[in-house]
Amino acid sequence: MRFYKSACDFDETRVHDGYSVIGSEFCDFLAAVLTFRLLKTFGQAGLLERCTHKKLLSILVRAKKARLDQRDWQLIRITPSHTVIFQTLGLLPKPEEPPKKKRGRPKGSKNQPKSPKEKSEQPVVKRRPVRPKGSKNRPKSTGQS
Repeated sequence: MRFYKSACDFDETRVHDGYSVIGSEFCDFLAAVLTFRLLKTFGQAGLLERCTHKKLLSILVRAKKARLDQRDWQLIRITPSHTVIFQTLGLLPKPEEPPKKKRGRPKGSKNQPKSPKEKSEQPVVKRRPVRPKGSKNRPKSTGQS
């Protein structure tokens, strides 16, 4: 294995056995693959513009799931900002937004006749006039005739 150490230009490997050197290199290879896959996922989600790689990894490390009251697994002790990050990464489902309603009265509702039930429930009450017509501008009578 000395040939492997010298061929890869390893100055210090801190391991003596050849299989240990290969195992150490394999672990380094896996770490590199995982790091670049995470970087690619963070970049596609647009999270690297808001946070650093170290900050995102510390958020992922702190995410803990627990089974409370024999129900489904739930994330515990996460802040709302972390929830948004998990939803962006697809680790948590996004909340469903209610459908947007159109503004104003629905089209054609003005031309539809009212049902007979609505007419019978609301009796028509005619308003009595408060003062007789024309009384406002009528000249005042002063008792002289």
